[in-house]
Amino acid sequence: MNMFTRLLTAWVIATSFTTAQAALVVIANATVQDHVEIATLSRIYTGRMIVLNGTGVNPVNLASGSPARQQFLQHVLNQDDDKYIGYWIVRRSIGKGAPPREFATTQEIIDYVANTPGAIGYIDSDSNLPSSVKVLLKN
Repeated sequence: MNMFTRLLTAWVIATSFTTAQAALVVIANATVQDHVEIATLSRIYTGRMIVLNGTGVNPVNLASGSPARQQFLQHVLNQDDDKYIGYWIVRRSIGKGAPPREFATTQEIIDYVANTPGAIGYIDSDSNLPSSVKVLLKN
């Protein structure tokens, strides 16, 4: 193996490791309770729980293919994007609800969660959160 190939391989491995270790932060509107278990998040994001301690929950996702979404689905639902999309296709077709609304950027998620009672979302960093948004879980 020549030196260029070794360096390229080392860089790819290092970059992959760094990406896999990115922070995942679950955030919520101030109206949502302070602590939510991963099992509860799973029920919320699969449409099996729509009320949490008397408050209607409104989960939101980042767009399909985003690294934070992939990490969230793996960590919370133990699914990949294809399985999650398939789950919601079936659920919608049998009249059991619609998937969470999707946003293209982290800032859109933060803005929506800040202004929507019961909203829950996830982002890749908890910097610059307004006071109407709280952190439920950090990974």
